[in-house]
Amino acid sequence: MPFYRNTFLLGNRHLYDTNHARAVQMRHVPTEAESIVWELVRANRLGVKFRRQQLIGEYIVDFYCLSHKLVIEIDGSVHDNPTQQSHDRQRDAWMTKNGYTVLRFTNEQVFDDLDGVRSTILQYVSPKHQGPLAREE
Repeated sequence: MPFYRNTFLLGNRHLYDTNHARAVQMRHVPTEAESIVWELVRANRLGVKFRRQQLIGEYIVDFYCLSHKLVIEIDGSVHDNPTQQSHDRQRDAWMTKNGYTVLRFTNEQVFDDLDGVRSTILQYVSPKHQGPLAREE
C-alpha cells in the first residue's frame, strides 16, 4: 500500500517505511499455519480477495479482506505470553474502534480443524453478512 493510502500513518513516514519493510519480509517467511491459511484464502478461493501481511494503521495483520474490513490473525505459542495477550487486546480494540472485524485462530485450530476455520471465515465474507451482528438471523 503506498504511503499516502495508509491514512493512519500520514505524518510518520519513518514508521510506515519500517513497518512496510517488515511486512514485505514477513510475506517471504510465513509460518506453517500462515501458509496453510494463505492457500485457503488466496486467489478469491472464498469468493473475496485477501491480502497477506497487510499494514493497517501501525499494525501488520496476517490477512486482510478489504471488502469486508475483515482481519484474520493466526496465533502461535508466542500469543500465550501475558504481555503479548495484552498487546493483542489493545490491537484488537483499536481495530474494532476503527471498524475492522478481527478473527483470531490458533496454530492448533489451523492444523487440527481447517474446515472449522474455513467455515468461520465464510460466515464473515458471505454475501448476506453485513457485519458481526448480521450473522444472527
